[in-house]
Amino acid sequence: MNASITPPSTSTANPSRWDLDRLVAEIVRRHTEAPLRMTGSFVFDADTATVFEQVTDPARIAEWFGLVKGGSFDHAGSCNPGTLGAGTRRVCHTRGMGDLDETFFYYDAPYACVYRVKNAMMPVVDHAAVMVLEPLGPSRTRFTWQQYYNLKGVMMRFVFPSLRSMMNRGLATLTQQLGGEPSEMVAV
Repeated sequence: MNASITPPSTSTANPSRWDLDRLVAEIVRRHTEAPLRMTGSFVFDADTATVFEQVTDPARIAEWFGLVKGGSFDHAGSCNPGTLGAGTRRVCHTRGMGDLDETFFYYDAPYACVYRVKNAMMPVVDHAAVMVLEPLGPSRTRFTWQQYYNLKGVMMRFVFPSLRSMMNRGLATLTQQLGGEPSEMVAV
């Protein structure tokens, strides 16, 4: 866990949701001033640990997000030497876009992470993403995913809808695999 964020001292029914605004203010805004461009909230019929693994492990991501075909972690920069943590690099190998070079700014499994993506072919710059998982019961999780970035180039205004469509197709597949309530990433 990143030491700059102190977990709530009192137990709440919804600690992850409570932290979303703090994660944005204290982590996202430290790395980018880009606006919130996409957000989505999804309910899956699985525990937080299962959902967290599905959305953070490149091998699991490849099972539901068609663009990704695998990947790896590099823990050399991790705040937890040799394990996942803030500073860990995740590389997702894609079909047709090269590698997505991602760095975790915050990592608190299985409840939240903040990361950035860099890729020369992506239509975005100044990126940061927040993932927050809220347990709704022993086998039910709300997953909130927010994307902050600036668009790169004039033509990217036309590419933007396809980026959201790819994410929504992948998340629909994940919903089919885990069970849950259909939802979508929406433009803000």
